[in-house]
Amino acid sequence: MRLAKKFSAATIALVAMAGIATPASADDSGTAPVLLSDTSIDWVAGGQGWMNLSWTAFEDLSDVKVTVVPQSNGIEISYPENHDGFTGLSVDSDLSSNEIDYTSFYVETTAANSGTKWAKVYVEWTQAGDGHQALMANLKFSNMKYKGDDFLILTDSVSVSSGETDTTVNWVEFGYKGLAPTNSDFSITVEGVAAEVYYPQDSFTSLHHDHVLNAGETDVARIWIDPALVAEGSSEIEVVVNYSNNSGRAQQVSHKVALTVD
Repeated sequence: MRLAKKFSAATIALVAMAGIATPASADDSGTAPVLLSDTSIDWVAGGQGWMNLSWTAFEDLSDVKVTVVPQSNGIEISYPENHDGFTGLSVDSDLSSNEIDYTSFYVETTAANSGTKWAKVYVEWTQAGDGHQALMANLKFSNMKYKGDDFLILTDSVSVSSGETDTTVNWVEFGYKGLAPTNSDFSITVEGVAAEVYYPQDSFTSLHHDHVLNAGETDVARIWIDPALVAEGSSEIEVVVNYSNNSGRAQQVSHKVALTVD
């Protein structure tokens, strides 16, 4: 699912100052949709991902739209790209009596702003031809600091060929899988290779896709070893990984990799 524009607490404040209406307070007329989801959410600072809210109704409703408005700094809300400033139900815009459906929105929080975050959930709907709007809930995000390893190292051995004349070979890859919500600014070098090493960024290599490794994402770093300058045999090389962790602090991790030259 792709995203439309993001909304933060600062964005909502600017909209209000410009005189554009933000969602109104509760409308007592009409039978509002019923929120079934828990409004207290455990969330890791710096985390990002889709969140669903489940709904039902006691009467037939139509044109159901849900808006989530951040009330704290350090939290941003985005909607599916086919919706402009709101999220809709998954099946269609109608919510029949006793039907259960859900709405989805994307949440991003910054690691620098841990602690509780709040967002208000507003719903608009049409009932018997009349439009209604209500404040349905206050979402509480317990924005906890991430604790644990930043990423997994997926490579413990590599091999290259000696005397190979094809310059497209002898690219070596080191694989990583993200565990923390976000790690960034990867700069990777290699020590202990008995031949000249070429890096894509001249003096270092980074991740192949970009310099960011999010939770659950797998990426590789690549170097090239000159086949004309490497001799057959086995050795151990050291891969030095510099990066910024989920809290934005500079980190360095080294790991050993077995190198086989045949």
